[in-house]
Amino acid sequence: MIIDFKSALRKAVQQNRVFAGTSDDQVSLIMKHGIKRNFKADELIVQEGQENHNLFLVVQGNLEVRLGNPPDDSGVQRISGIKLNKLAPGDCFGEYSLIDRMTVSADVKATTQGTLFQISGPEFKKMISANDDLARLMYKNLLVVLVKRLRKKDRELDLVMVMT
Repeated sequence: MIIDFKSALRKAVQQNRVFAGTSDDQVSLIMKHGIKRNFKADELIVQEGQENHNLFLVVQGNLEVRLGNPPDDSGVQRISGIKLNKLAPGDCFGEYSLIDRMTVSADVKATTQGTLFQISGPEFKKMISANDDLARLMYKNLLVVLVKRLRKKDRELDLVMVMT
């Protein structure tokens, strides 16, 4: 399927929670600080444990976020992989590593072909340095997104743990 990348990107930025509340000028600024990246079905985009300090926005296609089962430094290994999330146009990933500069916390693998918008760590810094209002808005939005994820995980843990 052929799509107009710029229109699809603008739509994805506008519906993404990290970029919520951005003005048209800010959306244009965001679009100047990243690159288009095509992916194929079954392509591994990022792998748990690798260095990758980029923010990715799904423009077209679908991906899956999973914890794999590689052994850790002590040889301990998960019994199987754990599916964490499905990603669709307008979703993003990579924000953990972008913020804390740690290695990637999960695998992200394409389930269909599609297109991403990738903002590197240095480009992200340039972008938010160029617009204080955008920086405040994005950091607030990132905080809200991460707190919501944490609260959701707390509820999930509450369902499986027995309090003594």
